Amino acid sequence: MRITETRGLPVLSWDGFRWTCELTLPAWKGYLGRREDKPATSVTVQLAPPQAPGQESPTPPAEEQAAAFLFLERHAAKCAQSVLAVIAKQYGERQKRGWQDRDGKTLSPLKSVGELTEHIELQTIEILNVAKKEQAYIGFGFSCSWDQEHGLGVMTHNASVVAAGGEDHSFLEWLAERDGGKPLAGEPSSGAVLPPAGRKAAPQQPVAKKPGATKPAPKKPAAKKPEPKKPAAKKPEPKKPAAKKPAAKKPAAKKPAAKKPAAKKPAPQKATRT
Repeated sequence: MRITETRGLPVLSWDGFRWTCELTLPAWKGYLGRREDKPATSVTVQLAPPQAPGQESPTPPAEEQAAAFLFLERHAAKCAQSVLAVIAKQYGERQKRGWQDRDGKTLSPLKSVGELTEHIELQTIEILNVAKKEQAYIGFGFSCSWDQEHGLGVMTHNASVVAAGGEDHSFLEWLAERDGGKPLAGEPSSGAVLPPAGRKAAPQQPVAKKPGATKPAPKKPAAKKPEPKKPAAKKPEPKKPAAKKPAAKKPAAKKPAAKKPAAKKPAPQKATRT
């Protein structure tokens, strides 16, 4: 996707994350590396889109970003002088500590800033989504011979250096906010969008204005499912008293039989004399 010239900017391409274009800056000649085995003549400029909550289509660059872009074009030599001075200072500090280049050789002292062309290469220029005094911040991202993993980054506002360090220092927005910058608010896209090269543009239709956004109704809390009732605990049935066994009847005591009086023997009769 591309967008026509807007707010003094050239034709920009949308890469899915930010607006980009190629910019030729003679002040950076010798620091642009090579492309397809030929010295590069331009550098990629990337513009972070302003914040636009709820905006589905890409938001066009803000006026503050356009101002920064024009400043970069008109004062490229002044920006380059400030950025290279800071890089030369960092190089000198690392050279004293015995840092080595990509070939494992110890960094040699610089005789002039121009010798940095052997150690750094400008990869991208970032125009941030943060601005101060109606102008966005600009970051310069480099590859460097002494730190291939983290690279080198310098952030500026106008032509003053705000921060320097790894390559992420060229795009970290909080660094600009720490300097007093404020995030930019997005606006709906109104520029004409062009198709990729080689295709005809579809006729543009007027964009219907969206009615004022209504606040979404507050979501009702989901009804809680009733917890399954636990079966009531059964009351233990009262224990029936154990039936008492009938006591074993004791045999009735036998009464001793009445003793019969012993039969009296008849007394012997005395013989009578005749």
